[in-house]
Amino acid sequence: MDSSHTSTLPADNRDAHGRVGRGNTIYKAKQERLSARVAKLAVKYPHFPDDSLPVLARLEDAAERSRNLTLRIRAANAFRRLLAQLQAMWQPPGPTIEQILGYDEVGHE
Repeated sequence: MDSSHTSTLPADNRDAHGRVGRGNTIYKAKQERLSARVAKLAVKYPHFPDDSLPVLARLEDAAERSRNLTLRIRAANAFRRLLAQLQAMWQPPGPTIEQILGYDEVGHE
């Protein structure tokens, strides 16, 4: 196979240099898929910042749909790490040592 890719598929709207042209349905399908993932993540994690949801959606999509095994693993690992960091950021703090020992705010009980 040579490096030049010219497709004859009608949905794959590429020019002679392999660049994607207008009206590309693959791009639209990916954007719709990503917006659906963002909506799903927003329902599942409502306390996450809005700007982190598209990043999570792109990583999740790449982890599921990438053809290259290395890219799938990298995306899956990045998705897991970012999700763990965001969940840790939004965890309520645990009890303080004073609360555990039974002390009130002013002094001993």
